Amino acid sequence: MGALPPLTVGLVATLTSVACIIAADTGAYFVGKNLGRTKLTDISPKKTVEGAVGGLASSVAAALLLWRLLGWPGSAAAAAGYAVLTFVSSLFGDLIESIMKRDAGIKVRSERTLSCLPRGQCRRSSCVVLCGAVQVFAHGCGSHSQQSSAECSHERSQ
Repeated sequence: MGALPPLTVGLVATLTSVACIIAADTGAYFVGKNLGRTKLTDISPKKTVEGAVGGLASSVAAALLLWRLLGWPGSAAAAAGYAVLTFVSSLFGDLIESIMKRDAGIKVRSERTLSCLPRGQCRRSSCVVLCGAVQVFAHGCGSHSQQSSAECSHERSQ
């Protein structure tokens, strides 16, 4: 049995983005449900400022954990910045989806029509699309998809 190939930056970036989105969604839900008092926006009335802060903290924690485990991006500050960018684009993706649903007169989320996916996965997948686009434009190593995360980190430090 051969050794596994080194992880590419694209794979690690995708894993990190998905983990940050799930962590942000989960953290925002639990913090907002238990501590939420201040409405974030009229677009989505159940979202709270406290939930958003909890989601941001959870996203940063997930990115820092994966940075520690996988060594990408090159520093803790870069991982935290990546998490903040992912969180913000995820939040805006969710709010844009809410606006589109409201304009279309759709009250129920698409999870009901795509019952093969667990609850919340359709919304998360729409956030991944926006976050992925934002990350590609924000990350300098995006064009080096065959490069390992260690090589990319080394290039950035030079």
